[in-house]
Amino acid sequence: MTGCLKKAQNTNRRPESKYYAPADLIPDTHLPSYFSGAGYFMAKSALSKILEIRDTVPILHLDDVYIGKLISAAGLTDKMRQSVSICTGVHAFEESVYTKAANSGWGLKEAPTHPCFMSGITVFHRFLDPKEMEKAFKLLKDDESNKKCTAESITNYAARWMKKPAHYFIAEEFRIMCNNYANPVL
Repeated sequence: MTGCLKKAQNTNRRPESKYYAPADLIPDTHLPSYFSGAGYFMAKSALSKILEIRDTVPILHLDDVYIGKLISAAGLTDKMRQSVSICTGVHAFEESVYTKAANSGWGLKEAPTHPCFMSGITVFHRFLDPKEMEKAFKLLKDDESNKKCTAESITNYAARWMKKPAHYFIAEEFRIMCNNYANPVL
């Protein structure tokens, strides 16, 4: 399983917060490990285990935390992995690359027009409007577009993150996702 992994987050006790969790619903001071945000991926075998025990875990109003409790009850917490691109969306790319790549002619404004860039991230939060999102999706679905993601171009894009050891994971995740797009296995 992979997603925006949160571990040992404090339980929010502020009634004015939309993430408020009263002690009678969640007595623990720390939440179980959970995936936050736009989405996460899990194997069918993990989902099967979760479905087997779902009726034993009381439903919570915090859906992400509820899924985390299900994962824990199924004994799968040790299978949870962090995904940089899901957790930060384009922010990790902005911070590590785009501040330095502004003169490259390939800034965030142009990102939705580059199928190789779009295929290399899991979540992109910067569409200007629904039409731009639809255009980017069609570009990704176009059989001719995936031919632009050659091994050389993927290596060049990923190399942008290989300058700092802290960004190697981003580069590797980006490279894997681009390769999956350019050379689909399904």
